[in-house]
Amino acid sequence: MHQIQEVIRLHRLGRGQRAIARQLRMGRDTIRTYQEKLEQAGLLHGSPDDLPDIAVLQTMIAEEFSAPSEEPNSSVDAWKMKISKLHKAGVGPTAIHDHLRLQIPDYTGHLSSVKRMCNRLSREEGPKATDVAIRVETAPGDVAQVDFGYAGLRYDPGQGVLRKCWVFVMTLGLVARCSAT
Repeated sequence: MHQIQEVIRLHRLGRGQRAIARQLRMGRDTIRTYQEKLEQAGLLHGSPDDLPDIAVLQTMIAEEFSAPSEEPNSSVDAWKMKISKLHKAGVGPTAIHDHLRLQIPDYTGHLSSVKRMCNRLSREEGPKATDVAIRVETAPGDVAQVDFGYAGLRYDPGQGVLRKCWVFVMTLGLVARCSAT
């Protein structure tokens, strides 16, 4: 809300959209959208010292930028039940789109519509047990975990060449080993 107050103040000082966007490190399209909404609400003009209250701005933002109550019609709404069934079975959006395109002659949907439908279905389902990671803490020395990764090229002074370096990270410490390639 303070940034929106600053947009109003800078506009009232006569600054342009580019200058406001640069100063506030916001996109010009975002500044333009805010200015249009603030103009409609009658909050854009006035004295730079007399800015609207944050509560007034919060109310205006809640009214102007609230999500639509009804979802827009999609080109795949007619096949929502089939998409839902396939999505629950673990089939991905591209495979669902290909299946519908090949199996249903009057299917005219787009892949992006199927992806949005699958994302919406996933949000409605909520998180799954496999989406949650649980940290397991053990006493030192009980369990060892080893991770392995490439660490780039390192100079080998004995041979005078660059060698690939692989890093092994263990719960008990860090061990590095360079391979001879």
